[in-house]
Amino acid sequence: MHFGEEDLFILMDVLSATLAYSLLFIKLILFTFNAHLLNEIVARVVEDWKTHDVFEEYTMTRIAYISRRFSNLIITIYAMSVFLYAAGTLLRYKSSNQTDVRELILKMELPFEIKSTSVYIAVLVTQFVHQTSAASMVGVLNCLLITLVLHACGQIDIVRQKLSEITRKNIERGVTESIMKTLIVRHQRIISFSKNIEGLFSSIALVQFVSNTLVICCLGFLIVIVSAQQ
Repeated sequence: MHFGEEDLFILMDVLSATLAYSLLFIKLILFTFNAHLLNEIVARVVEDWKTHDVFEEYTMTRIAYISRRFSNLIITIYAMSVFLYAAGTLLRYKSSNQTDVRELILKMELPFEIKSTSVYIAVLVTQFVHQTSAASMVGVLNCLLITLVLHACGQIDIVRQKLSEITRKNIERGVTESIMKTLIVRHQRIISFSKNIEGLFSSIALVQFVSNTLVICCLGFLIVIVSAQQ
């Protein structure tokens, strides 16, 4: 059996989409098996927000603002990627002047024939909504990692500020010992929090690295095919 250039193009396109959906499915499975770690992480974040004082509020609010900006940016990028992928697929179908086959956003075999325009539009809308939901979910999971890492960085910055505020007067009054005990406990909590993040996302990062590498290889192969055709 020999594959033509068009068959290889379709194969690489489908393989890239399959790897992306497989990565999302694996992430959800890993989150399910590590739900206890996720619960501990969320509980620690909630506790940090409940027990913070006035001096810590500025740092934590600034970190939360940065996390929100990053989250909005990442989710928007994922949603735009779905829109551009769908637009590219439909434009490629329009430029090929095909009249017998209706191009879909995702290559799939349906148990019915798409003969009417209304059914075709319904399938396209369903695929677009499905892809947008999946891409947004991937973006949310990535935003979760960024938010947790930034929260840990904010807690480290707070400990640094507390250490820098220790003055000679505190040392002379003998209150340094109680302050240091509080900072040591907080530092240990940060270490425990970081280990929970590592335990939750280490396997996910490995799977995502392998999947992204394969997707990049597939996209590079598609670029080579398109360049050869031109």
